[in-house]
Amino acid sequence: MKKIVYIAFFIFFIAQKLLAQDIHYSQFFTSPISLNPAKTGLFNGDWRIGANYKNQWNSIPVAYNTGSIFVDFALGEKRNSMIKKAGVGIFLAQDVAGDGNLSTTKIQLSGAFHQVLDENEKYFLSFGFSGGYVQKHIDFTKLYWGNQWDGTQFNTVLNAKEPFKAALISYPTINAGVEFSAILAPNKFVHSGLAFYQINRPTETFYQSENSVGIKPVLNLGGSFGFNYEYELFTEFYFSYQKTATEADLSVIVGKNVSDSKFIRVYVYAGLMYRLKDAMMPVVGFSKNNLRVYLNYDVNLSGLTPYSTAQGGIEFSVQYTYEKERGHHFRRRLPCSVF
Repeated sequence: MKKIVYIAFFIFFIAQKLLAQDIHYSQFFTSPISLNPAKTGLFNGDWRIGANYKNQWNSIPVAYNTGSIFVDFALGEKRNSMIKKAGVGIFLAQDVAGDGNLSTTKIQLSGAFHQVLDENEKYFLSFGFSGGYVQKHIDFTKLYWGNQWDGTQFNTVLNAKEPFKAALISYPTINAGVEFSAILAPNKFVHSGLAFYQINRPTETFYQSENSVGIKPVLNLGGSFGFNYEYELFTEFYFSYQKTATEADLSVIVGKNVSDSKFIRVYVYAGLMYRLKDAMMPVVGFSKNNLRVYLNYDVNLSGLTPYSTAQGGIEFSVQYTYEKERGHHFRRRLPCSVF
């Protein structure tokens, strides 16, 4: 237990330095319990911990950054005609974005239940729920408004005449998700999941007006394919929309085992990710047994390219999974992504 406490403290200390905007990772698949609460505890091991960081828009005066950490635990295992397993987890994130230092702090607790659907243990259905708390703050004194233009420059002494209500707001969020996964063959599986975020439609506004956060459906499809423990191929697709905003991402990553040992597997990865009408993201990675690290860079391809000079942002993720030694005790292998 001390080991997980030390690792969690270390990663959370790093995450505190990573201030950012709304969560928007290119490596969406490396933050599983924020992607879909049904993924909580859906991995081979006893617990896992991970952190993500993204720094973007360095070509503008105030860069945007995102940092988060998650920990989840696999609970209970029952051998009978229908295997059952559950999971619990926690997700923490902190953001600061733009000239007004718009900061967002999120905490999310999640739980999931995983049920095998057949006697051959190839098909699984997972259900998950999460509840969270969001707090946002903005520094209005660092922003400029039309009423503060004196004909020559922006004069912050002038009254902005904006109907501000509060500089600090907070609200609860409720989310739910479902995921189906299937083992096609040893080291080969596919999955599909659908999650709904902010289903309670909380109010979010700094002004004296009403603004409900829209429900955000998130679709995730993917697969993991291993070939003779020499090569691995991963592909993931993401689609979400919220009110009038949509996002679609596709990633393809290939890994090669560079270790001569049958007991220690060391993979190097290379791949490409693409966000529709927005960015292209080359990615590289490394893994050794239960530790995985990925690094990518976003190359901006949107209408902002003339201003960003194609610069997007760098993104980094690290994830570690722990599993106790159980001797000859049989432990079922779950159809879960190595991410």
